[in-house]
Amino acid sequence: MCPKIVDKKLKRQQLVKAAVGVFSERGFKGTSMEEVSLRAGIGKGTIYEYFGSKEDLFYACFDWFMKMTIDQAAEALKECTGSEEKLRTAARVWTEVVIRYIDFCPIPLEVWAMASTGSDNERFSTSLKEMYASFRTSIEEMLREGQASGEFRRDMDVTAIAIMLVSAFDGVLLQSLFDRSIHISSYMNSFLDVLVRGMKPDLCKG
Repeated sequence: MCPKIVDKKLKRQQLVKAAVGVFSERGFKGTSMEEVSLRAGIGKGTIYEYFGSKEDLFYACFDWFMKMTIDQAAEALKECTGSEEKLRTAARVWTEVVIRYIDFCPIPLEVWAMASTGSDNERFSTSLKEMYASFRTSIEEMLREGQASGEFRRDMDVTAIAIMLVSAFDGVLLQSLFDRSIHISSYMNSFLDVLVRGMKPDLCKG
């Protein structure tokens, strides 16, 4: 009989998916590798073939959440033409991810906390720093494209706007996590309506 061939990439994805559910429900401290193994339907020792520690597994869960968001945004942006459309699409994808995966949102929230305290301070803080820098750069590129095409006014501070937009995205996640009654899609659209009007070049005339 031939030995069973294990798809390690698929197995790793299954482990992360199971761990995301447990970490979301119980938090980092309240989660045990044994519980993750039970949720995944595998032996506890198997987890350590893929992840050296609970911290490594938790980091993989956060990485999955962010890459999933980035991949969805990148796919949606392929169909966009103008800068305003790109900006609105990026905001739409983020809010859709928050709505769809609201039960998983405690994971990035806990990463923020771990980035400022604990033994994995440097690992998580570096990851967050790089993540935010990437988000800001993407938004700045959209805004500068709009300036170059005449879609947006040329005298605006694109870095400041990018920073505040990323902060707005974070705020949407945080508030919706604690108050599920917030209609984040409509509020985000209303916010962008006002922001985009302020960035239009015709407001500078007269």
